[in-house]
Amino acid sequence: MALPKRIFDAKGRVKNDAQSFSEAVKHARAGDPMAKSLVGYCYLTGTGTKKNGEEGRRWLLAAARQGEVEAMCNLGLLYEIGDGVGQNHRLALKWYERAAQLGVAMAQMNLGLIHLDANNRRRDEGLGVYWLKRAARKGYARAIYNLGEAYLHGAGVRKSAKIAERYFTKAADMGDPVAKKRLHSLAHNYARGCVKDFV
Repeated sequence: MALPKRIFDAKGRVKNDAQSFSEAVKHARAGDPMAKSLVGYCYLTGTGTKKNGEEGRRWLLAAARQGEVEAMCNLGLLYEIGDGVGQNHRLALKWYERAAQLGVAMAQMNLGLIHLDANNRRRDEGLGVYWLKRAARKGYARAIYNLGEAYLHGAGVRKSAKIAERYFTKAADMGDPVAKKRLHSLAHNYARGCVKDFV
């Protein structure tokens, strides 16, 4: 049983009202994994209901166990940040990895970033770049931007501001606002002589 269109706004987001939330709960209780994921999201964000991190986690976990990939990705993010539940990097990696293996670009990017994180005891820059490239091949602009950062800093790849600029430009052309700011910053630093191989 598909979720009714009336609970979503014109942009495809769940409406922030109790009636839409109740409709999603009804479908979730009937076993719909997408509805369970949506209810979990609503609890995490306080959309149509009172914000409740633990209840959100519970619904996301139920959806993820049924193979719902958005729920897996959201669980990864939830455990990475620790919003409403305890921060747990092992569980964040677990859920990002599951969603990444199923082809979710955002999970692939987040998994890559965790492996590139200097604060991660299990840092693996090569694996980090591998996952960023997988997400970038799907056309995920933020992953393309982050590949630029990897090249700019030499994280898992040979340092090259020229290659970084190509990735920043591609992401900026796709509308990524952070990439646009980074390009502007690099151009400013190049003009001051701070970046040697930037074209």
